[in-house]
Amino acid sequence: MQAQRIAAMYTQVIQSCLERFDQPPDAIQSFNAADIAQLECWNSKLPSAVNDTVHHMIYQMALQQPHRPAISSWDLETDLSYSQVEEYATQLALDLARRGIGPESFVPFCFPKSTVAVIVILAILKAGGACAPLDPSHPADYSRGIVQNVGARLVLISTSKHDIFRGCEARTLAIDMDYIKNLRPLQPPHLPHVTPDNAAYIIHTSGTTGKPKAVVYDHCCLSTGITYHAPALKLGSTTRTLQFAAYVFDVSVMEILTTWVVGGCVCIPPVRGCGVVW
Repeated sequence: MQAQRIAAMYTQVIQSCLERFDQPPDAIQSFNAADIAQLECWNSKLPSAVNDTVHHMIYQMALQQPHRPAISSWDLETDLSYSQVEEYATQLALDLARRGIGPESFVPFCFPKSTVAVIVILAILKAGGACAPLDPSHPADYSRGIVQNVGARLVLISTSKHDIFRGCEARTLAIDMDYIKNLRPLQPPHLPHVTPDNAAYIIHTSGTTGKPKAVVYDHCCLSTGITYHAPALKLGSTTRTLQFAAYVFDVSVMEILTTWVVGGCVCIPPVRGCGVVW
């Protein structure tokens, strides 16, 4: 079946070239009628939209099981519970809100695999921002280009990554666990109002074929996807998910956010223990 589809694709490409030999490569049609029919069949039953924000879904789970482990990481002596993660992420979110982060603010973050990194992700969402992940191993020019592309005013970085963003118009804020623990609680805590239509994540391509392209996911999109793919993957409150993928890949969203929505534990290995990162 796969061989037939590949052959049909090549046939379609050749026919498209013969019909208009002067067309640019990006105008060549590689999909045939059978491909379109197959896609329509696979997507004939669309799931109902889940009109909720991802961080609210995680908050609801934290209320149900405050003492269950939420993070088990190489840089922790003991696991962090859901109530601890909620507290740390909320205080950091309030700090980000005071710095001007709110709905539709794209917030680049650049961290190695760590407890801080996943707390930062949740804090950005709570503040109303959209996560724009960067990889510390990527060229500095690429990372600075992403910062400029999303119009970021603030970049969240680990304490060892100042040099990458030297010369950027955006401000940088170095965050570690000491920074988070030393934040003073606000009473009562007041976070920006976030709706399911607000942007939650932006993922960029590698840019190997030109300027990096981006896809923006809103909260409704992520919440709906999580609600329906979690049971398909048999994820639940006893799940311990290895956080293997690099933050710049969308698989990491499932590894972190889906695991928390269903009440599981995100397990973070050191970079050297991951081998090849997707």
